[in-house]
Amino acid sequence: MHTLENPLAAPPASPRSTDTLAFIQNQLGDKDAAQAEKLLGKQSEKPTDAKGENWGDEEEPQDLQGLSDEEKQSIEAQKVFQEIISRESLALQKFFGRSFEIPPLPEEATTERIAEWREQGFELQYWPRINMEENTNYPGWKHKPGKRHTPNQQHGIEFYDKLQQIQDLPENAKNPHLHGLSPTELPGAWVLRDTRPKPNYTNGTQTYEDDVLIQGVLQKLAQTGILNSEAADGTRSKIHPNVFQKKEFWKALASALDLDDIPGATVRLPRLIEANVMGQGPGFHDTSTYEWCEEYYQSGKRVFSGNSDGGGASYMNWGGNANGNVGFRPLIIFPSRRA
Repeated sequence: MHTLENPLAAPPASPRSTDTLAFIQNQLGDKDAAQAEKLLGKQSEKPTDAKGENWGDEEEPQDLQGLSDEEKQSIEAQKVFQEIISRESLALQKFFGRSFEIPPLPEEATTERIAEWREQGFELQYWPRINMEENTNYPGWKHKPGKRHTPNQQHGIEFYDKLQQIQDLPENAKNPHLHGLSPTELPGAWVLRDTRPKPNYTNGTQTYEDDVLIQGVLQKLAQTGILNSEAADGTRSKIHPNVFQKKEFWKALASALDLDDIPGATVRLPRLIEANVMGQGPGFHDTSTYEWCEEYYQSGKRVFSGNSDGGGASYMNWGGNANGNVGFRPLIIFPSRRA
């Protein structure tokens, strides 16, 4: 998810990667990988014998010797958590050009769950509570939202001029997912983000990579009538925007992601500013499909964004019908914890 262009946006090289240093090296570069290596207290090479062969693999690390299995598991879990926090600290520094205090991971984010989420293409990230004002510049924020930031400056929503209209629209004003945040603020929370790149448009037949889990959920929802019939193939496109108002839709996704017993975990669409920040890098800004957002722009007309033909992450428009060129990605927001 973290690239040289935008460490908050692009997906990891593989959603199944579990080696943090390799993850950082692939996405942020050798310099940041070296910094992470120091933070994590790890060596890039295993000790070798005179023949150059690895040795010591069978020996239990000193810090685990004499401990119970439960104590060992706790120590190993803390290492995993610290690796994620260190990775996020580096990514935020690269994107914003400044450091942030990062709180502990959600209590329910166990190592088992983290591994399962990665296998399914989802990754934990920390998003700071910060106002993405138009006149502010950050190293990783190359494509600000709104019509005047698109190449031709002729089509779409002029985001920063329409903030009050968006905030006051009844559909948005009564949406609890939008309460407590201005339209330009990031949430200041740990999130679980779908890391798959956005596909290019192929006449409505396009699919997201390695999408067995979401496809299966959508196909079942179509069978029960919760999803409109046009979207029965489960490819994420052609979903009517009204479907995203149905609690059954989000409950099914929450269950599939093992979130049912996590109090306060919210599954929803990305808000406009979140979609913009996520959409900065390759695989998002440069692909020719849209994705639905949480906000409405007019009554009955939900916002979608991201098509590279109109300006990628900067471009946003609105509509009220199923569309073969518009997909979606679920975003999970965890309750805030103090650092």
